[in-house]
This record gives sequence, C-alpha cells and structure tokens, in this order.
Amino acid sequence: MKALLSLLSLVFSWLIFSWNVAAAQEGADAFVGVWNMIGIERHEPNGQVVPLRRPYSIGQIIYTTGGHYSSQMSRPDRPVFATDEPSADEALIAFKDYGARYGTFTVNEAAGTIAHHQQNSLAPSNDARPDLSYSYEFSGNRMMWITAPRVINEPGHRFDGVEIFQTYIWERAE
Repeated sequence: MKALLSLLSLVFSWLIFSWNVAAAQEGADAFVGVWNMIGIERHEPNGQVVPLRRPYSIGQIIYTTGGHYSSQMSRPDRPVFATDEPSADEALIAFKDYGARYGTFTVNEAAGTIAHHQQNSLAPSNDARPDLSYSYEFSGNRMMWITAPRVINEPGHRFDGVEIFQTYIWERAE
C-alpha cells in the first residue's frame, strides 16, 4: 500500500510538473522565431522619449521552441577597419558598438514578463544578475520589451539621478 501511495504521489507530481511546463511553453510559443530590431527608446518617468547618444538600432533575436535565445545588436553606422588588423582604437569602438548574448528564457504569462537567463555575452560583466527581465507586449507582428524603471547613479552621466526605463521594439522576421 505504501509503495502504491508513493507511486501515485510520483505520478501526480509528474502530471503537475508536465502541466506547468506545457502552460509555460504556451506563453513562450508567442516568442518563438526570428525577430529584427526596430529600435530602442529611453523614457523618463513621464513617458518623454530621451534620445540615446549612440543607439543600437539594428539587431536580431532568435527564440527556439526548446527555450533558448540568442541575440545580437549593433549600431548601423559602425566604421569599417582601415586595414585587416584593427588599431586598438578601432577595436574598442567595434566592441562598444556591438552586443551579443545567449542563454535560455522563461515566460511568466500571468505577470506579463520574459526572463533571459544569460549564459554568456560578448562583454564579460561583474553584474551579479545574469537574468534580464522585461515586461512585454505584442501588437500585430511587433513585440516590445519594457525594462523596469531604474535610477542612474553615475556622476557625470547626463542622466545622473534620473529615473529612466527603456523600450526595445522588435518586428517578426519569420
């Protein structure tokens, strides 16, 4: 009898786990595919758009049915190297003008959030939060991520002490 109860408990747990995974996957299905970046907007708390100095405005993110993502973003006007071997200054500019990361993702449909669980990126970071979470919205063939508001605390930064949030705008490619 004890073995039967243990078996039933195991089966019940597996069914609940399977249902939760299936429910989470349904929310993730809306993301699966290839998305091209339309742009990034930075906003003040009142919603006013504040121009970025050197905005990323081209890029692509790919979401798989297996729960993985890979993204690349860059600035459209990246200068080409003068020779096959870049100078230190050219290499630094190229590095600053490009972003890439990959990992897994989960969707919390009830909260309207997507979390990117970053496994690696072009720029190694001391950041203790490898998960990047966004609110999301879909409209037609467009998807938007909205960051949580944050205050920039960097003396000398043009937004020092200002609360901002960013919106990333993507368009489905396939």
